[in-house]
Amino acid sequence: MPKNTDIIGVLFIMTIDPTKISTSNTPFAMIDEHSAIPSEHEILFTMHTVFRVVEMKQTVNNNRFWEVQLTITD
Repeated sequence: MPKNTDIIGVLFIMTIDPTKISTSNTPFAMIDEHSAIPSEHEILFTMHTVFRVVEMKQTVNNNRFWEVQLTITD
């Protein structure tokens, strides 16, 4: 199977400030106890939750893989 050069990988890394989500009007749910991996501290946000892009960078080891740092807005 030939490689598709149009496909890249993107990893979204979200920084969630607990003080912002506790005072936010955006609904969310802590789903740790329902997760297959409870140690991941998963949070489920509604579809209209807005995140700000802090940084985008290609990984050093693979130029077809990007990391995008996100933070939740107020």
